Amino acid sequence: FGVAYIEAMAGGLVAIGAQGEPGPQEIAAAGEGLLQVPLGNPEALTAQLVALAGDRDALIAMGAAARATIERSFTWEQCGRATVAAYAEALAA
Repeated sequence: FGVAYIEAMAGGLVAIGAQGEPGPQEIAAAGEGLLQVPLGNPEALTAQLVALAGDRDALIAMGAAARATIERSFTWEQCGRATVAAYAEALAA
């Protein structure tokens, strides 16, 4: 799971992850604030960084959206419930 992504987003920062990696993929599916770039594509990463650096208002809005995604989907309580449910499911199998 992408704890570093979650921590950055909880702080109102935009996180950038690689497409297809398990953590970023699930986090991005929950909402906004995590950008994904193709794995092993430094040009795509550079393009994302340049675009973000060139639009301060968009960057601030994306950071706010990132924090909202965390507050909506990844609080300690929500993650704890999901963990307990996963253990209960594993024990029932």
